[in-house]
Amino acid sequence: MTDPSQRPRTGRRIAHATRHKLVEVMRRQAKGARSRAPLVVGVSGYLGELAPETVAAVDWAAREADCRGIELYVVSVVEWRSVPSWSRRADNLVVAELQRFADAAVDAALDLIEAHHADTVASGAVLRGDALAVLRTLGSAAGAVVVGTRRLPRLGEILLGSLSAGLSACAPCPVIVVSDRAPGPGGVVVGVDEDNEAALRFAADYAQLHRLELHALYAHAPLLADERVFRGDADRWVHETLAGVCTDYPDLAIRSSVHLHRTVETLLQESREQRLLVVGRRHRSRYPALHVGSVSQAVLHHAPCPVAVVPCGSPTARR
Repeated sequence: MTDPSQRPRTGRRIAHATRHKLVEVMRRQAKGARSRAPLVVGVSGYLGELAPETVAAVDWAAREADCRGIELYVVSVVEWRSVPSWSRRADNLVVAELQRFADAAVDAALDLIEAHHADTVASGAVLRGDALAVLRTLGSAAGAVVVGTRRLPRLGEILLGSLSAGLSACAPCPVIVVSDRAPGPGGVVVGVDEDNEAALRFAADYAQLHRLELHALYAHAPLLADERVFRGDADRWVHETLAGVCTDYPDLAIRSSVHLHRTVETLLQESREQRLLVVGRRHRSRYPALHVGSVSQAVLHHAPCPVAVVPCGSPTARR
């Protein structure tokens, strides 16, 4: 195979369509089956240099697409708001430069996929608009959207937010957030809560596909309650919640646990050395980038492994 670094940059691997046109293409590829819906990975970079978290996200998405036998779309978004005092020519020059950076980022990601995941079917697309809005729209036709994230201090999350936090708070499909930390050799951890069957099914699908153990945990610090009675009730409720999953996935190794401790701290602790942490998302916010109160947002930037945030009620792949 030709060295990607020596291949001429023709740009033919990259489409410059609108988000709605790309959604139509993705829906035709899925043919009405959610399990066949393509994956989308968002990338950005400077002159073809991808950040470590972006490289990790591309690698994760390529492995998953190859494992599921579905197509992967590498997407970069050109975002520019015109300044009133600027001339049209100045706007065009800025947009052209941003377009060049986006093309280079997508090209670098496709080179990475070709070099390390030769069997993965991947396409590139550079779209214009607001990055959060574009990826949210693509999420309506995607099986999942994968993005990278930098580790931020908690104050930084509150003040600045991030694309990964905003997208995971409003996307219509599962969002997988990957950092530059290598996932551990363990299994899949899923937080069990009310009305999050979609997250539980997503975790079970992933664990079965990759032949991993599924650990379903419920964590809550009860106030003014008898801990022995609370634990007994919680144990019974968790087993009832898992009954359907155990029936539908008879060959899947599943264990459950109840922790009388804070939910976020427990999830972070139990996800150490694991392959994936799955949490559900119930709440919506008018300003998703500032929505940091839920469990899903709290674990997003601090989990030691990739995090999948699954909207409650979303259709999940049944394999």
